[in-house]
Amino acid sequence: MAMAAAVTVRGFRGGRDLEGVHAAWNAALCAADTISAGRLAAWLLGDANFDADGMLLAVAGEEVVGFVRAVVRRTPNENLGLETDLGFMPVMAVVPAWQRRGVGTQLWRAAVAYFRREGRSLVWVSGKTGSAPGYVFPGVDVDAYAGAAAFLTKMGCTVHHRPVSMLGLLAQMDLGRQLAAARADERCEVVELSAGLCVGFFKFMRAQFPGDWITAARAKIQAGRFSEVLVAIDQGEVVGYCQWEGEHFGPFGVAETHRNKGLGSRLFLEAASRISQAEGRTVWFNWADEAAARFYGRHGLKSFRNFAIMTLDLQQHKEPSSAVVPAVLPPEQRLHVLVIGAHIGDAEISGGLVATKYARAGHRVTMLHMTAGEKGNPKMDDQVYRKQRIQEAQAAASIMGAEQCIVLDYKDGELQAEQATYDVLCAKIRELKPDVILTHWRGSFHRDHRATYQSVMEGAFLAALPGIKTSGQPAHLVRGLYYLENWEDLEDYQPDLWLPLDDDTMAQWVRACEAHQLLRGEVSFPYLQYYRGLAAKRGAEVSAKYAVTVSLPPISRKRRVEMLPVKEEPVLIF
Repeated sequence: MAMAAAVTVRGFRGGRDLEGVHAAWNAALCAADTISAGRLAAWLLGDANFDADGMLLAVAGEEVVGFVRAVVRRTPNENLGLETDLGFMPVMAVVPAWQRRGVGTQLWRAAVAYFRREGRSLVWVSGKTGSAPGYVFPGVDVDAYAGAAAFLTKMGCTVHHRPVSMLGLLAQMDLGRQLAAARADERCEVVELSAGLCVGFFKFMRAQFPGDWITAARAKIQAGRFSEVLVAIDQGEVVGYCQWEGEHFGPFGVAETHRNKGLGSRLFLEAASRISQAEGRTVWFNWADEAAARFYGRHGLKSFRNFAIMTLDLQQHKEPSSAVVPAVLPPEQRLHVLVIGAHIGDAEISGGLVATKYARAGHRVTMLHMTAGEKGNPKMDDQVYRKQRIQEAQAAASIMGAEQCIVLDYKDGELQAEQATYDVLCAKIRELKPDVILTHWRGSFHRDHRATYQSVMEGAFLAALPGIKTSGQPAHLVRGLYYLENWEDLEDYQPDLWLPLDDDTMAQWVRACEAHQLLRGEVSFPYLQYYRGLAAKRGAEVSAKYAVTVSLPPISRKRRVEMLPVKEEPVLIF
C-alpha cells in the first residue's frame, strides 16, 4: 500500500512523458497490442483532439506506472458536430508491478473528474459506431484483459454491446467461385473510386454513414489511395462502398435501400480478391458488431478477439463509497461462505445479497457455478455465450467482494445427481473448506437446480467422513448449510431466517447483477425487477428496508430448549 500512496496523477507535460507512456503501454498490454514509439506519437500528439490535461499519467518518482486517455472532441465529427455530451476513454493501462495497488482507481477518478469538468454526461469505453476519437481498440478485450473488464464494471460501467475481431484465410475462401456467383446475382457496377466519383461518394456517405466513417474515407483520398476504395453504382448513384489497407478490410457499408440483396457480399469479395492479388494471405476486420459478425461468418471469417464496449452514465454515476471497503476481521473470526448455483446467475441473483453482506463484513466469499448456463440465450451460440457468461460471473464476483469465482465443466441442462458429481463436490468442499454453504432448495421445477441440491447435500456429507479419501484432502465438516429463495425453487420453500440489508449492500449487489446480460432482463425473465421487489417485501416482514431469507435443512429446525425463548425471540401477536 505504501507504493500506491507514492503515486501522483497529473496531466501530460511533454519532455520524457512520451517515453514513459510508451514503456508503460508495452509493459501493461499484451504482445498483440504493443506499439512503436512513432505510432504512439502519431496517435497521441498528431490527434486534433489531443488535450494534455486529458492524457493522465500515474507517476511514481520519475516513472510512469500507468495512464489513461480521456478524450473530448476539440474538432467536430463530420456531420455530427462536437458531441458535447460525450466523452471517450480509448486506453487505460497500469504496469503489472503496480496493479492491485490503487493506481487504476486513482487514474479512473481523475478521468471521471476531467469528464465532469468538461460537462460530459456519457462516457464510452472506448468508442461507439461512427464516433471513436483516439480509436485503438473497439472496447475492452474480455479475454486478454478480464481483470480490466471486472474493474470497469466495479467502477460503474455497463456493457453496451460486444463486438469481435474476425479473420479469414484467403486460400480457404474459394474466391473465384464466390465472386462469380456474386457478380451474376448483383446488377450494380462495382468500380474503384475516382476523382470524378467523389462528389457523389461523399453525398452518399453523409446521408448513410456520417462521423468517423467519412473521416476514414477522406483519409484515403488525402493520401491519394483511390485504388483501396471500391464503390457500387446503381443508375448513376453511389449505393455502397468498401475500403481496406493491406489485409485489413473496412470500413464498408451499403445504402439501406440496397441491403440484404447481395451487394455487401459483392463488395467484400471484390476487395478480398484484390487483397489476394496483392499477395495477401488473410483478410481481417477489427470491429464487427453482431450483424456484421454474422455476415463475415458466412464468408468464412472466424472471430479471434472478443470485446466489450462499455459506457458510464455520469448523470447516474456515484463514486463507490468508503462503506464498500470490507471490514477487517481477525483471521480466527473470518468465515468462509460458499455460494453454489446450478448456473451462472443463480448464485448471484438468489445468494448474492448474502454473499455481499458477508464480504462487506470482512468474511471470505466464494461463488461456485455448476454450469455456465450456456444454453440460456437462444440467439447465441452455446460456446460463445458460455465465454460471455464466465466473464460476467467474474465481473459480478469482483463487485460483490468475492475472492474466487469457480465455474465447473458440467453442461447446462445435463447436470446429473450421481456419484461422480457427489465426488467432485466432496473434493471441492474439502479443498475450499467453507464454514457455510448456500445453495438451491430441492423443490424446483428445473432439473439442474434439483441436481445441484442433491449433489451439494451428498458432497457435503461425504466431505465430512474421514473414511472417504479424495486426493489427500482431509475431511471437512460444513458448519452451516442454508437454502436460498429462488423463484424457480419455491415448491415447499419455507423461509426460516431473515437477514436485513442496508442501502449500500443493496446497491453493490445491484451493480454486480447488472454485469449480467441475463440478470438485466435482456434475454428473458426480468430478474432484477423480481428480486429487488422480493428484497423489499422480505424487509417489510421484519421492519427493515430490505432483507433476504434462507431456509434451514428440515432437521435443523428441531431445537432443544429448556424454557421458551420469549425474551430472545418474542412472538409477534399483533
